[in-house]
Amino acid sequence: MNQTACMFDLSPEMRVLIIFFSTMK
Repeated sequence: MNQTACMFDLSPEMRVLIIFFSTMK
């Protein structure tokens, strides 16, 4: 499964959270 494709299915708020957690790793 393509993670970026999944990301664009989410709401903008969820996208921001995912990006935020990705940068924390």
